[in-house]
Amino acid sequence: MPIQLIIRQRAKGTEGHFAPGRLFTFAAGPLRLGSASGCECPLPQSEQVPAEAATLDLEPATGIWFLLPAAGSAVTVNQVAATGRTVISSGDEIGCGPWSIHFHKNYPPVAYARRADLLAVMAKVLLGLILFAEVALVTWLPQRLNQSRLWELAISRQRATLLLDDLRHQLVAVKPRNDLEQAAYKITGDQLDQMAIYLRRNQDRLDRDQWRRIQEDLDGCRVILERLKSGAAFQPAPPIDLTGAVRAVTSGK
Repeated sequence: MPIQLIIRQRAKGTEGHFAPGRLFTFAAGPLRLGSASGCECPLPQSEQVPAEAATLDLEPATGIWFLLPAAGSAVTVNQVAATGRTVISSGDEIGCGPWSIHFHKNYPPVAYARRADLLAVMAKVLLGLILFAEVALVTWLPQRLNQSRLWELAISRQRATLLLDDLRHQLVAVKPRNDLEQAAYKITGDQLDQMAIYLRRNQDRLDRDQWRRIQEDLDGCRVILERLKSGAAFQPAPPIDLTGAVRAVTSGK
């Protein structure tokens, strides 16, 4: 597995941590660290850096990298002195004199599994369907409501018109029996005639609420005509029992 070594000069605070460094990439070991020109990972010349400070090598069987300090060199791993063969992990810091060397493994990019790709595609398709349904609903619902209102208006208009025609036909069959019934008959007939004239002139301009009120008025006329036909429009007043009233007053005294 390839590795990267980033060399920076040690400094206090964030200045050293974020300062630019020199980057070296290696595919395998062994790698010599030091100031000698023949080292695979050369460090800048310094009195504190020996010609060969340490060696980095890889165990092919395990894939583990380890650091082996040179005799007499002061090398640290994560600020702890390395006195012998030391395992190096990705992210560790190797210190040598005024220089720090950051060790990183270059892991290969992980490819998405086929199942994950399929789920991603399904999620995108589902999201597209949801958005399409919302747009369709926003477009279709107002049209549907408008059509529904038009149908309700047409139905209200048809019901009121048919009821008015039916009541005017029923009026012909009513035979008043007395003066009171004759007066009610005439008032109801005049009301129906005026309603017919009004609708003939204004039916195209009426809304649903106006048609509903007209329907209620026509229902009232229908009740009157039914009572006139059955003779129950006006009930005779009960006789007054004067004798009983006088008897009640007398007994009370």
